[in-house]
Amino acid sequence: MDTFEEPYWNLMQVLAWVYTGDRLMVRKASDHINDHGSRMQELVLPDGRKEWVETPSGPPDQIRVTIKAQFNGGSATRTFEDAESELLQTLQDGRLCAMGLENGMGDLQEIPRIRWADLRFYQDPPHAAPGDRFRPDATKWYGLKFEREQVLSLWPDPLAAAHEAALLARLDGRVREDRRRQRRATHRHSQLR
Repeated sequence: MDTFEEPYWNLMQVLAWVYTGDRLMVRKASDHINDHGSRMQELVLPDGRKEWVETPSGPPDQIRVTIKAQFNGGSATRTFEDAESELLQTLQDGRLCAMGLENGMGDLQEIPRIRWADLRFYQDPPHAAPGDRFRPDATKWYGLKFEREQVLSLWPDPLAAAHEAALLARLDGRVREDRRRQRRATHRHSQLR
């Protein structure tokens, strides 16, 4: 299954979509991708020498999404923080629902809208918690999930819109051609009389 088509997206998938509108970045941020590629990293050996080694890359994080957006000109918002703020606002307004594991335990449950008034996003690991991080016993939400269709209704897929426009243009072209044929046939028929 194409991970872009998964019915539920995690926090990084949603933030990547809001920030970049990049399907590939959303796919890479999926919880179901095991191979995220590799990168070159400089390591300092015990004797002080430096060597470049290839190391596995993890799923996209804020830094990778930001770098990708800068290369592609992030389409939806200006900064990653803007994307986070925009996402938080939609959750506070009730236009988007999120589910999560309360304090990382139990079953996935919908996070009440009122809770978003006091929550913000943290990245390592991805979760939502109060802005005041040092409040003892404050509820934290892990394993955040968002309905893909809800996300795409708020931040539409430009490729889907372009595809739909192309289909409508083709349909419009066919309708015009059918009308031309009908006029020609009517004109021929009238000449035969």
